[in-house]
Amino acid sequence: MYIEDKIKELVEQTSKYKFLDGWRKCKKGQFLEGMTIITSVDGTSSETWAERLIRYSRFDKPLWNKKNKGRVILNLGGGLGDQIFNVRWARELAKLDNEVFVTCNHGLLSVFRNMEWVSGAFHNEDGLKVPIKYDYWVPDELAPIQLEHDYKDIDGSPYIFAPERNTGKIGLRWRGNPWQPMDWARSFPAHQMFGAVAGHNCISLQRDHGIELRPDWVEYVPLNNFDDTIKAISSCKLVISVDTCIAHLAGAMGIPTWVPTPHSIIYWMHPDTNGHSVFYDSMTLFRNRPEFIYDETIKDWKILRETSWQPIFKDIQQRLRE
Repeated sequence: MYIEDKIKELVEQTSKYKFLDGWRKCKKGQFLEGMTIITSVDGTSSETWAERLIRYSRFDKPLWNKKNKGRVILNLGGGLGDQIFNVRWARELAKLDNEVFVTCNHGLLSVFRNMEWVSGAFHNEDGLKVPIKYDYWVPDELAPIQLEHDYKDIDGSPYIFAPERNTGKIGLRWRGNPWQPMDWARSFPAHQMFGAVAGHNCISLQRDHGIELRPDWVEYVPLNNFDDTIKAISSCKLVISVDTCIAHLAGAMGIPTWVPTPHSIIYWMHPDTNGHSVFYDSMTLFRNRPEFIYDETIKDWKILRETSWQPIFKDIQQRLRE
């Protein structure tokens, strides 16, 4: 039993190392190689994560590759931001003369059904029967690998469209989903954002957790669904958002979007590019100072976190004055 436990422990440690190594390569500009490593992580001691993903899917057709043409299902998983980010691959599949359908969270159905490159969208709840005839399928995590896309191949132009309603406002989102494991790192002190944008015409793109922090001078708008959210974002000349689905949606719509980003978190969606987002032409990344630098003069963790974000919001305040 001891030997079996040690083997399991070593497999888990190896998987974690490979996963982080894949993210590091993506962050350093080696997107295709990094994603290949990430999807080759051991799901168990006998198969890779990608093999396990495919084996437990409800799709009974072959995995799509660049040699194939036909009706393709792009299966979107993960959080709402992940799905908004990964639906971009529908455009790339359509460019190769495929008819593309997507599975997604029910809240995003109306958004994705309006996309030029999507022939249909349906709920991705496990156990539901696939409601269309199709030839191939591809999970979102494997789509860039099957497409053989590296960073140089990424199209950062808008792929979710909405009526032009720019009213000159700045949209603000200061909190992410508190249940997301890394939310403690990505969500910044809200008062620093409010201090940086004070005096500007702002609307709130916050809902649920954190909405109670909204100052009276930040206009409240209803965000009951993603159609409401798209209307609100389209009214903005600029969106400043924590790295959450709002940032991805605004970037996908081509709205100028500023995203304060933790320096120390390895996240493949934001490689080191001197502030430019590879995936969204309209997005600018503002990185804070490394959060885990040991500073003997700062003993309190809360103070250390606040200190790490201060340069970003000073920069944002200065940029807004220009």
